[in-house]
Amino acid sequence: MNKAEKEMQQLRKEEELNVYRKILTWIVVAVFLEIFVLLANRYYVHLLTSEIERFQLAVGNVLSVLQYGGLVLGVIFIVLTFIAQKNGKNILYLSASAGFFLAISLISYLFLFSGDGAVTLMLTAIPTCAALIIVYYIYQKEFFMLSALSCLGIFGFWILRSIGMQRIEYFYAYVIFMLVVIIAMVYATLQLKRNGGNFVWKDQTIPMLKKDAKYTAVWATCAFVAVLLLMTAVFGVTFAYYSILITMAWLFIMAVYFTSRLM
Repeated sequence: MNKAEKEMQQLRKEEELNVYRKILTWIVVAVFLEIFVLLANRYYVHLLTSEIERFQLAVGNVLSVLQYGGLVLGVIFIVLTFIAQKNGKNILYLSASAGFFLAISLISYLFLFSGDGAVTLMLTAIPTCAALIIVYYIYQKEFFMLSALSCLGIFGFWILRSIGMQRIEYFYAYVIFMLVVIIAMVYATLQLKRNGGNFVWKDQTIPMLKKDAKYTAVWATCAFVAVLLLMTAVFGVTFAYYSILITMAWLFIMAVYFTSRLM
């Protein structure tokens, strides 16, 4: 092995180590957030009768502080992240801290204003976001895009199953939001394909996707999710259940396809 090959191998090892470090950091953040949700659910929502006087008021006060304190700290860490990035420093731990405190703020808000109404959502959303981060770092970026879109679609179907037909106007609003997101994603990927996978803004060119990126998979997912959303809006709650299963099956097929492309 010559010197150039050794240097290339060393660079590859450093890059892999950096990816593993990023994944591990975000997994740790997700674990702590999941623990926070479980503790808040136990000592704020599902209290024993003998524990109400001791815990509910105190935990409620803590959540009230975290609701605003987490938001302030999150914004501070976002500013520090941009400063560090501008100076060419490592932003992993700063960005992870920003995400952690912003999530703490949101979770506290949901507990204070919805009680146990959003517990299932939070317990599902946290590992889902962690999985999407893993996909972002390991898989092709187009697979991350279609995975995120599929998860947003599943979230919409879950909303309808949770609220029922009595408040279906919220689902209609979500469908409109998703259609805007889908149109924006189609437009953005068309521009990326036109520019060879690069995002062009004024005089800046930022590489986003590889030249051999599978744009058709992203467009197919956009059409797939849009059709399911519209069909669910027409057929109602029962169809939402099947839409969740169908979207999960589609996502599994895409995962197998993109995994095979990594080999």
